[in-house]
Amino acid sequence: MFCEKCGQQNETGVNFCINCGNKLAQDVPNRQLSQKSDSKTKSILKVIIPAAIALAIILIALTLTSGGPGNFYFASDSITIFKADGSFYISGNNNATFSLDSCSYISNVAYSMDGSKAAILTNEHVLWFVTTNEKKEVAEDVDSFTLSADGSTIAYLTDDGGTATLYVYDTSSGKKEKITDEAGFFAVLSPDGKSIAYTKIKSAADFELDGYIKMGNKSPEKLGENTVCFALSNGGQYLYYFKYDNNTWDASVYAKKGNKETKLFSTSTNDLDDIFFHFNRDLSQAIFSYDGKSYLCKNADEKVKLINADIIEIITPANSRYVKLFGDSLPSVAYGLEDLSNIVLLTDNNSLEYLNKKAETTTIETNCTQVQLSEDGKTLYYLYDGDKLIRKNLAKIDAAEEEIADDIMSYVVSTDGSKVYYVNYIQELYYIRKGSSKPKKIADDVRDDSLCITSDGNVALYLADYNNGLYTLYYSMNGGKKKKIADDVYKVMTTTTSAFYLADSDKSGYDLYRSKNGTKFEKLKEEVGDDIISSQKTKIDF
Repeated sequence: MFCEKCGQQNETGVNFCINCGNKLAQDVPNRQLSQKSDSKTKSILKVIIPAAIALAIILIALTLTSGGPGNFYFASDSITIFKADGSFYISGNNNATFSLDSCSYISNVAYSMDGSKAAILTNEHVLWFVTTNEKKEVAEDVDSFTLSADGSTIAYLTDDGGTATLYVYDTSSGKKEKITDEAGFFAVLSPDGKSIAYTKIKSAADFELDGYIKMGNKSPEKLGENTVCFALSNGGQYLYYFKYDNNTWDASVYAKKGNKETKLFSTSTNDLDDIFFHFNRDLSQAIFSYDGKSYLCKNADEKVKLINADIIEIITPANSRYVKLFGDSLPSVAYGLEDLSNIVLLTDNNSLEYLNKKAETTTIETNCTQVQLSEDGKTLYYLYDGDKLIRKNLAKIDAAEEEIADDIMSYVVSTDGSKVYYVNYIQELYYIRKGSSKPKKIADDVRDDSLCITSDGNVALYLADYNNGLYTLYYSMNGGKKKKIADDVYKVMTTTTSAFYLADSDKSGYDLYRSKNGTKFEKLKEEVGDDIISSQKTKIDF
């Protein structure tokens, strides 16, 4: 499980990060198509899925126009999911709140890149499509699914009588199209949802598959035997796939553009779950890590070595859009980046590397955690050596960094990088503006992992004054004096569009409150559970 606070990879099921002690959020990851163990393809899945899933779950890339400055994609909508009264509810920015019928547990959820749409699979195997103001039941008896990046299409598998059938669903019209019977273990969609890559079982006993690609209304084209496509761009311009030998279980991974096929590396299928890809917006570029080294591939050309380390994340602003997906090991991520250059990379040994347009890397610092980037991509913040808060001007990559404070537990930064709030080891909250050398004390007895900031950067929210398992919720506007919001608060979080908190209830569970500006809250729902899932969280649940 990946810690959003420090970047440490933890074992699945662990509640607290082994590196920083942060409580880990049990959010359901976006997963690609995989089948129930009682399906007809059970034997082949048991062999291939553990090896392929890390590669298979990274397909979602962005083709939408950037909604913000620079190289990043920003969105202004969000979906929030919470449980109350034994059912799950969906809430959008327009205050519309509605429940999913007969939903006692969510097995899987995937969001569109702009955060305004989601596909949800319940524990009862009912697949739903939701927006910020409506819901549609897609199908029953669904094993697994994937949602296109633009939210226009859902591909899903049903298992009727032991035979897997693959369908695609148009989220606008509600029309369904059957793609094939005897479907393999997963399928992937292009970002615009108009192309799909999938597999068909050729021989379950011999672990043989055939890979296919279907683009728009054209007939399916065979990609190859024992060939699994794990990412494709709009119109199939770029393809990423692996071919495996069902006797030796060796596999080779390829990138393809048109008739140009480039072999990226070969490995055992058992090692595929240690390979991580980071795509740009149109899938023309990919950074991947293999055998302790990281490479860049552009336009399906030969790979270029970057560094002798695994890259686990590309650092982007808190409110920028990306999809973080979890396999058996570290996450693979598809970003809304136009270009994989002039970016900051985080490695598996907590080193920060700057990648320029010449595919050259410069080490910014080692032993870094809690990394944050301003919205314009020019100002970088991080904790060095665990507790020293550092600011780095990326416009002057060779210039010395600036130490802001030490003995830091946690901090938040406004989107423009000018305002910083931080909590130190003795639970004191401070505020400092860029260009100022003197921090201002705001509060004492602050829970460090509760600190969060609204997307406009004006309001910091935090919990303080512990009392029998609960806290008082306060806010500070632009470094001003603390102001009380509510007592008996359990949790606070912010998204791109809203702030939420859970307060102790006279009934069972908690009362859920929401605010658009971070200072004035209204009760949204009573008897709410403690898990809140958002398509645009800027602060992870704790």
